[in-house]
Amino acid sequence: MKKRLVSMVLILGMLIQFGGCSGMDLIGKEKLNERQKKILVENGLSADWKDLKYDQKESITAIEEMLEYLEEKYGKEFEYLGYDNGLSFGDDEDLIAVAVDDDPVYDGVSVWRDEEDKTKFHDDYDMVKLTKKLREDSKPFLEEVFNGADYMIYIDALEANDSGDKLEWGDVEIHVRASQMENVDSKEAYDKLWDYYETQMDDLRGVFLYVVKDEKFDEEYQIGYPQFFGEGDTVEDFVSKSDAEE
Repeated sequence: MKKRLVSMVLILGMLIQFGGCSGMDLIGKEKLNERQKKILVENGLSADWKDLKYDQKESITAIEEMLEYLEEKYGKEFEYLGYDNGLSFGDDEDLIAVAVDDDPVYDGVSVWRDEEDKTKFHDDYDMVKLTKKLREDSKPFLEEVFNGADYMIYIDALEANDSGDKLEWGDVEIHVRASQMENVDSKEAYDKLWDYYETQMDDLRGVFLYVVKDEKFDEEYQIGYPQFFGEGDTVEDFVSKSDAEE
């Protein structure tokens, strides 16, 4: 479930030096707006159109088109987080953006082109909003379960259900500070987590609870996204309900 967060962090530092979509029509795109110039400068590139390579021109044009698509569709401002043209990692072309009132770590929105009509775009903002709502709705429950201990929660799901009101086929991963769990039964807490999220998500795949030593937890808390654990970083792990009961 860490794939989306980790990949987003990698994309944040990616230079837009690869082609966005080969053969893009750049006629009439030569005048860069302030947002495009800002993105280019922040990525170490020139903000002057004539100084850019053709593939860089494609990329900055694609980025702006995708951002404009989001803003027109949802009626709010979005900010650029990262862009992958699909050539560097062998994936599809993908923009990661965030609404200005959302958290860039948790609420990144993906935008991609239609497979047949390359002038059309799709996005997963509805999924992002559902994930954000579940994360916020969980706060009172988690504060009670962990007796006020510090925690971080990561929710990942494949899609929304048919009615569009719940996430479907997803995981929930929670990291909690070990020193504040002395008076909490971790196994009992885990069982409560499973029972709760089973009602909040359709076809829940798994719940993962990690009681993390303070030093490691502090590292994660400062960065704002999960890290892979090394030996001795956690006190207790519950990686799935079935495993926990065996």
